[in-house]
Amino acid sequence: TSARSQLAGAVATHASGLSIREIVRKYLVEPYGMKATTCGRGLVPQMATCLTTTGRDYERFLRAQLAKDVLAAEIVDASERDYTPFLTDYYTLYGNYGFGHFLECFDSVEGFTADCKAAMIHSDPGAFGFYPLVDRRLGYYMEIVAFEASKRDYPRSGIPEYLRLLVKPLADAAIAGEG
Repeated sequence: TSARSQLAGAVATHASGLSIREIVRKYLVEPYGMKATTCGRGLVPQMATCLTTTGRDYERFLRAQLAKDVLAAEIVDASERDYTPFLTDYYTLYGNYGFGHFLECFDSVEGFTADCKAAMIHSDPGAFGFYPLVDRRLGYYMEIVAFEASKRDYPRSGIPEYLRLLVKPLADAAIAGEG
């Protein structure tokens, strides 16, 4: 995804005449009210990894995505389409892919099942402790935010994924008035 993000960033900078930081500020930070979010260090930030954000700022983004009140509903709906239906019958760790996130079907050896499709969960597990999701069927969002740091290049412990598996059924029950 890093190469795709870099290509998208190159196209966006060329088409707009703005830098990556200016694009992030204009189209993400300002419209979503993400006061503590910044983009990258150095002269040329990497699109796939330039954001530094907080759980509170990410929550602002998730709330706006659920309500469809920053981007037009048609754009949000288009981002939530299944753009990898050819993967439906194969194992993928997080499920099929929309635009910028997964149509969640966590660790299903059967592929993207009818149950996964009916659940309507859109998630974007991050490598550095974020596991946000929007549950369209039940009409809520949630995020797991756990600080992860390591001496290795890819400090992913799996803890946010495990926490998501533990917390989501409890959130579902609370939303349904069962908890």
